[in-house]
Amino acid sequence: MPASDGELFVNSMDKMLCGLERDLQLSAKELEVIRGELVKDLRSIGGGGVGKLPTLRVGGQRILVPSEETARIIAGVRQGAQDRLGLFSIKWLDTNNLAGRIDSGFSKAEVGEFIRHSNRLTNNTRAFLQEIAEADPSLEAEVAATLVQLEDARNDILKLEAKGSTGMSETLSRATGGRLTRAQAQSGVDTFDLNRGQWNLSLLEHPQGVVRGLLANSAQFMSARTGAKGADVFKRAFMIPAVCNRGESTVLLNPGGRTAQIAWRVMSMDQLAARAAGLATATQSAGGGFRTLGEGPGTREFYVPIPPENLDEVKEIMKERRAEFLEGDGE
Repeated sequence: MPASDGELFVNSMDKMLCGLERDLQLSAKELEVIRGELVKDLRSIGGGGVGKLPTLRVGGQRILVPSEETARIIAGVRQGAQDRLGLFSIKWLDTNNLAGRIDSGFSKAEVGEFIRHSNRLTNNTRAFLQEIAEADPSLEAEVAATLVQLEDARNDILKLEAKGSTGMSETLSRATGGRLTRAQAQSGVDTFDLNRGQWNLSLLEHPQGVVRGLLANSAQFMSARTGAKGADVFKRAFMIPAVCNRGESTVLLNPGGRTAQIAWRVMSMDQLAARAAGLATATQSAGGGFRTLGEGPGTREFYVPIPPENLDEVKEIMKERRAEFLEGDGE
């Protein structure tokens, strides 16, 4: 028996979601190499500073001592670390010739560029919309969504720079204040690391926001076929918050978490917007939501638009899927 239109839609949705999960993991691996290179360079900068710090012989060993020269050297280490991190962030946030960068595809972009990871994800979205016979995002739409996320990423990148540069200088300051030996101070530098959580928030979350923005736009276009106008567009545009149904995201999904509360539900854009606003108020934050960063940092759900012609059937399929997910969890 041939698959129904609703089943074909769900199959295409699952293919996209699992492709997004796969490509997120690929980007994470690529960027971990970059992170390792940055940490290596920061340790080298810190080690160079340790070698210059003044010492004083006390008993049978030489210890680090505070002085004006010490303060000057530590300030130089902090500036050196900031400059090194800044070189990466300038490339990551570059918007020069953005349309051309997107049009050429992620394969021609460097690993340290936002566009490589964003475009890699949006290719899954474009393929999905083509499969369900919807208009795929225009170049202009992708550029606009990318610019929004690049701007949002700036603050996260600045936090990463600040923590990285001050963290290294604080390592030297503590060594000096603690009257450590040069070897002991070097051990502290050798174990210095960039916070992985802050790194992932700065670099892996925002490319996903481009995908969410494009999918939200598609939901509005689909809703227009119902004759909806004005505010009714958002009431008649329906989306599915979902993750790859056979991947790591589903396995690790906490049944009591925020994402699990909405996973595989069919919700209107009105409902999703109200939820995002409520979360932003509750957490005293700018909030995320279906158009940008989802339920919050670290979540992997996307919000998939449903063609109005398939809405009733897809609702039934998602009802069954959600029931299977919640089986044994007491909801």
